[in-house]
Amino acid sequence: MTKEDKEIMGSESLGEKNLKEKAVGDKNLEDNAKREKNLKEKISEKKAMEEKAMEDNTLTEVRKMFEKDRFATENGAVIEEMGNLYAKCSIQLEQRHKNALGAVMGGVSFMLADFAFAVASNWQNPGVVSLSSNITFLGTAKGRSLIAQAKCIKDGRTISYYRVDVLDELGNMVAAVTTTGYRK
Repeated sequence: MTKEDKEIMGSESLGEKNLKEKAVGDKNLEDNAKREKNLKEKISEKKAMEEKAMEDNTLTEVRKMFEKDRFATENGAVIEEMGNLYAKCSIQLEQRHKNALGAVMGGVSFMLADFAFAVASNWQNPGVVSLSSNITFLGTAKGRSLIAQAKCIKDGRTISYYRVDVLDELGNMVAAVTTTGYRK
């Protein structure tokens, strides 16, 4: 056996060396993938927190904007949430909201529906007014609050069309409202 053969035999074979290098490389890839996954999760959590803070700020700003809608706000209407061409508003029912028979007055449902329409159609881009509204009373409120959800069905250049569902907090449908809006 030559000196050269002994060196080759005594040292790691090229294949073993490549396998070790590959194993180290694979471990580094796994570690990098874990770090990248953790980073993405942290970024996602931070983004969610920022979006929540922005929503809270936006909700506060929109509430401030619509506190000038005094008939609704002084009668207890509150903006709960809003989205793209959408709004959810509520009102805590009090004795003053009831008619002579002790039921919630129809005007309360209409006022809340109209307010939800106003918020949904104007909070992003003010200038929409109601051209016409139709209300169908479907049942009496059984709970202690009403919730109105306004959703845009059609948003044209100047004309929009919204559906507003009014329910009590127990989920009973109280009224269905459709509103056609006009952008000035």
